[in-house]
Amino acid sequence: MTTHGPTKIFSEYLGAPGHWGNVTSTIDWCEHNYVHSDYVAEFWNTISSVCVILAGLYNAHHCQTNRYESRLFYLSLAIAVTGVGSVLFHATLKYEMQLLDELPMLWIMCIWWYCWIEVEHKTVKRKWLAPALLLVASFITVIHAYYGFVAVFHWFFASLSIVGYGFIFHFIYHSNDRVGNSLGWTYLGVSSFAVFLWGLDQLFCEQFYSVFNPQLHAVWHILVAFTTYVSVPLVCYVRAKHLKANPKVNYDSLSLPFVTYKEQNA
Repeated sequence: MTTHGPTKIFSEYLGAPGHWGNVTSTIDWCEHNYVHSDYVAEFWNTISSVCVILAGLYNAHHCQTNRYESRLFYLSLAIAVTGVGSVLFHATLKYEMQLLDELPMLWIMCIWWYCWIEVEHKTVKRKWLAPALLLVASFITVIHAYYGFVAVFHWFFASLSIVGYGFIFHFIYHSNDRVGNSLGWTYLGVSSFAVFLWGLDQLFCEQFYSVFNPQLHAVWHILVAFTTYVSVPLVCYVRAKHLKANPKVNYDSLSLPFVTYKEQNA
């Protein structure tokens, strides 16, 4: 497997090697390493990644409790797996752990694409879609894991994400449903703000450390945990509307949305 040293500006903020040794990941984020623990390279980025795990598991719980379709359960599990990968990546800053963070993100987007492309049909209309997405995700996974095409992977994932946003814009543009549109705008708004903070963290790391580091990448994790959580009730609600299943958005004790509807078959 190909390994790489850190290539970003943040490499100048490396602390002494901790338990996991020298950094082999392709990026070292804007946080001093091994400050709070000899076993955790980026403490705040690691802790905040747990939120992504919890978002996925909590959605999986709602999927089981409310008998959502299996595609939404798999989406929830993929979110939780990504959170686990993010914890391992930021704790160790090892290239192998970076792959466990990045590659599940690819699988999330492929499941997300499938959910939206088939959102209007009670039975699967495009039987070729799931195998095609599986083939693409598997191919990119193997290529990225063994050859380390980091830039290509990031551009590919960004393209998938932009189209994913397009699915939501399409729904909002063609819908007069106040509840569904509210979920959609919440997802888009918080996601956009999270990307903005992610960019600031990359562009102004040196300036932040000269005054105060707000740990924006950790904040990004928390916002992403929220948006990935919202993504499941959003697509669930939209699908139930198309199937005329009378969906209703409810809010639990944490004020997080979940959907109930008439026909909830796996």
